[in-house]
Amino acid sequence: MLNNLLKKNFEKYIAFFLIGIFITFIIFNNLKNERKDFLARTSISDVVHLDLTDKDFKNTQTILNTGIYIDRLYDLNPENKTFKATGWLWVKWKGNKEIPSFNEESAKSPIKTLNIINAIEWDTYMEDEPNYYFTSDGYHYESRGFSGRFIYDDVDYRKFPFETLSLPIELTAIDHWIDELVLTNKEEFKNSSFDPKLELQGYKLLNFEIKDKKRVFNTSFGFNAEAKSSFGDEFKSVYPAIIASINFKRATSASIWNLFIPLITVLLVVICSPLIDPRNNEPKIALPASVLLVLVFLQQGYKSLLPSSLTYLTFLDYLYGWSYLITLLVFLESLYTTNKVLNASQSNLYSVLEISRNRGKKILIFTIFFTPIYAAICWIL
Repeated sequence: MLNNLLKKNFEKYIAFFLIGIFITFIIFNNLKNERKDFLARTSISDVVHLDLTDKDFKNTQTILNTGIYIDRLYDLNPENKTFKATGWLWVKWKGNKEIPSFNEESAKSPIKTLNIINAIEWDTYMEDEPNYYFTSDGYHYESRGFSGRFIYDDVDYRKFPFETLSLPIELTAIDHWIDELVLTNKEEFKNSSFDPKLELQGYKLLNFEIKDKKRVFNTSFGFNAEAKSSFGDEFKSVYPAIIASINFKRATSASIWNLFIPLITVLLVVICSPLIDPRNNEPKIALPASVLLVLVFLQQGYKSLLPSSLTYLTFLDYLYGWSYLITLLVFLESLYTTNKVLNASQSNLYSVLEISRNRGKKILIFTIFFTPIYAAICWIL
């Protein structure tokens, strides 16, 4: 009796077994990544950005009103997490032209204390002499251009290809602690902007934001006594900072057309293959096998848009995993049905063909019904 039951429901058991393994893998992988994220969030970071307080403004010696204009963004490299940018920086301050500083050069020219800390190479910047003006409203003013390659790392690709991308320009004053100098964009916020024609291929511009910050290091860089006096900790230092970020979101229409339409088309082709007459055994078996190869090539194509160092699966990876599973089930169904037809007697052939057609319709309905549900679960997870 058990033997007959297994024979009768063999394909169902195989399908449930494979789907069960696949769902277990998804849950385990998601929980594993959640634990990694938790450990990362609770670990002590070497660098922390904090908001400026009124106390910081009251206790500092110099306030530099700082502005930035970003002219171009280009050469985005997801593999290395870098991008190129050009633009201008300026600072304004009141009082004496020279500001208090142990560095004579930055005391005479405060803009020289500014450094874009996430820059990894310069085209032009430090070599250019800044422009100086004394404005009609009583400010000392300096400006200079910048051009270089910058690094970014604050990208979560789990929602790929619907992820958001933040490209930061992080300014800091390398010669001053927060009790000596504060960088602020409050008075220059309306002046700080970007070229309206600025664009990044494949992405849609969301917004431009600038935040006044202070950057906390768990080292004093050798100034132990000074750090003890300023911050009460000889292994701590706090520097003024400003983070200007241009935020993008991957273009939805392009993602759907370039990444989802091919996948949906291939999936529709494979779930329709069980409807092929089992007596045409060659195309019935060859089609899902060919689709497996097509899926591999399609997946390799979009992987070029992602860093190879990713340690987690993206939303699109999960959809491809589902497509692989469905294709494998269809391939196994094709083998099973073809063997049944080849071994069926003439009197039993019509019954086998009818069962095969019904099974094909069930696979088609199952895939169309559960694929959106599966996609929604993956998106939520």
